Formats: sequence, C-alpha cells, structure tokens
Amino acid sequence: MLRLVSSLLLFNFILSNINPISAPGDDVDVTINSQFTLDATESFDEDGEVATYSWDYSDCTNQGFTLTAQESDAVITLLAPNQGDLTCRAELTVTDNDGYESEQWAAENLFISEYAEALSSQDTYVEIYNGTDSQVNLADYSIKITRDNGSEYELSLDNEGGDSINDGLLE
Repeated sequence: MLRLVSSLLLFNFILSNINPISAPGDDVDVTINSQFTLDATESFDEDGEVATYSWDYSDCTNQGFTLTAQESDAVITLLAPNQGDLTCRAELTVTDNDGYESEQWAAENLFISEYAEALSSQDTYVEIYNGTDSQVNLADYSIKITRDNGSEYELSLDNEGGDSINDGLLE
C-alpha cells in the first residue's frame, strides 16, 4: 500500500540583532572651490542606537578635496579643489551599540537548500546555502520552522543549544 504524506513547512531566518542602516545622504554635485556637507543623521538602528559614525573620504582627499569641518561624527564638510571634472567617493559605516556595522552581510543572501527530519528521533538536518562571496558568522542567527498544522520551533545556529553547524561559519 502506497501512502502519500504531504506537509508544508515555512522557514524564517531570525537574527538576534538587526544591523544599523547607514544613510549618508544623496549624491552631491559641487562647483569648483566650493564647500559641501555630508550628513548621516538619518542613519538609524531598529533595535538599538547608532553608537559611532565612520566616514572614509580618502578617495576625496587623494584628489585634492579638503575636510574643512566636522560638526559631529555624523556631519562633515569638505572643500572641492580648484579644478573641474572630478568625482570622489565617500563611504559611511555606522556601528550600533551592540558592535554591529551597517556594511555587514544580511540574511536575505541565505537560503535553505535541503531539509530533512528523522522519523524516530528529534534530529533535524538543515543545509544552508551562502550565495555571497563572504564568510558568514552564524552565531547570532536561528531558523524558525513552522509546519502547516501551526506548530513551530526554532533551531539556534550558535552551537550553544546542542544544534550544530560546523564551526558556526559558512564559506
């Protein structure tokens, strides 16, 4: 006798901390020998607060732009050089009160590539695919699994609760 078993499972990645969002403002067009301001005060952290702002404007200073004022860590003013047709790039990284940075990798780049449950035990096998070129530390992640009957459980990926995923890193 053939028996067909069908069920629906829903997987959600849960991150115990949400990385802050850096908002360096819009691109700026400036004229020769004029000042312009970069303002990151719209940066935010959904589950905490922005602790530090770190500007990397070395590309600008290498081309003759000069830092003229730093009103706060979030707001800087630069002076364009006395020559035209230049483009410079200023990058902003914000760090939250938990030490997480805005440029860090995010969970939307992971997906479950394989899943299996043992019939006779509580063992669960989950294969996670990392679609990035970066190494991912899973210490702060867990997976929430919801069945079609409404039951749900969470697998921690930090290796403290007995669940394991190699050394906590995907490569």
